[in-house]
Amino acid sequence: MLAFRKNDEQPLVLLPGLTRRYRVVDPSTGETMRADSRTAGLRDLFVAGSAGAARDLAVLALTGIAAGALSLAPALAVHLLVGRVAPGGGGGGCGGRY
Repeated sequence: MLAFRKNDEQPLVLLPGLTRRYRVVDPSTGETMRADSRTAGLRDLFVAGSAGAARDLAVLALTGIAAGALSLAPALAVHLLVGRVAPGGGGGGCGGRY
């Protein structure tokens, strides 16, 4: 993975280690150090992880709205059909007035 040093924007390489931790390698000096919470803060990780998420959230919201509208179609169809077959709505069925 590629990263950049905060103070001088020099490129760094993040390599996965054997113990599920990343190592930070400076390609210009060859220096290696273990990545920890001082390497990148929680805010930095959130910003990097959420880059480009706005489009995904918009697609998710629009898909949810479309699926919700589509799920209402059968209820609307039954309402229109019953409205045409029994326009009064209070016929002489079970418990109705005669």
